[in-house]
Amino acid sequence: MPDPRSPFLDAQPATWIASNALAFALPDGFPVSPGHTLVVTRRLVPTWFDATPAEQAALLDLVNTVKHHLDASLSPKPDGYNVGFNAGTAAGQTVPHVHVHVIPRYSGDVPDPRGGVRHVIPAKANYLAPKTSPAPPLRLATGQAPLWNQLRWRLAQARSADILSSFVQPSGLELIGPALFEALARGAHIRLLAGDYLFITDPDALRTLHGWSVAARQEGGQFEARLWELQKAGARSFHPKAWQIHDADGTLLVVGSSNLSRTALLNGIEWNLLSEARTFPGPDALNAAAEVAPRYRSRRQVPSGNRRRCRRHRKIVAGAWRHHRIRAQMGPHPGGVTEAWSC
Repeated sequence: MPDPRSPFLDAQPATWIASNALAFALPDGFPVSPGHTLVVTRRLVPTWFDATPAEQAALLDLVNTVKHHLDASLSPKPDGYNVGFNAGTAAGQTVPHVHVHVIPRYSGDVPDPRGGVRHVIPAKANYLAPKTSPAPPLRLATGQAPLWNQLRWRLAQARSADILSSFVQPSGLELIGPALFEALARGAHIRLLAGDYLFITDPDALRTLHGWSVAARQEGGQFEARLWELQKAGARSFHPKAWQIHDADGTLLVVGSSNLSRTALLNGIEWNLLSEARTFPGPDALNAAAEVAPRYRSRRQVPSGNRRRCRRHRKIVAGAWRHHRIRAQMGPHPGGVTEAWSC
């Protein structure tokens, strides 16, 4: 029969992460981040200040043990930790049994982490609040806060993900590969669409993507890669960059300037706008965009001399691309999308 005094006492020892003579650690039932763990006394003690000095020492000893365990078992490895407890209902304690939170933190999990335990992660702190609580605001990833630092832990925990990039480089695939395959090992479904715009996508990257689609099946997940061929689609350009990641925390949407290369994702001068599910630009942002767009278009007029230079550049690049002799092994999908490649 469940213990009405504390749900922690109902946990089976098999679910414990670690234990000692006076305390044990178990996963939080409402995790703020991957790996969120609770360290609890074996004896039913209401708050930290009601515990004996020996119990307090046992709790802190397990905090260190849990931290080392999470560093070794989580991928990516946490970038930091919040550790603390709530004492009393006025402080937010909802279970009257002392428990210490060990919360892994990742670069980019909140727009501005300064203040730490003063507010932890506001959007997830109150798991008893209605699910209609406002979503976090839009946030910007730039050179000071690289996009990959904010994506890597979300991709590793993804249930599904869609990645859209105008071009792909081997360095970008090398960067995202470990997190992507961690998600695939959990059964995730991941789709990637790239293009041959300006023939910048590297042939070696195409070989890698084709290999990933085969390896994913062995991992238990599903990976699909497609190539958008402008000539077959009758298009003049293909320049989108976007991510959509679904995980236990909801949906993360990203649009911006970063293609799939190490420089673009880590240390280049880029901009990317990140949004959690149900967060959309308000009327002011839409009005501003309508005002700026005509001025932007007027400044994009290319002088005739530059047009000739652009046409010459396209001929040179097209010749270089033909030299690679990339040919699709499987027929194109409608709209010029190729399913797989080999060289």
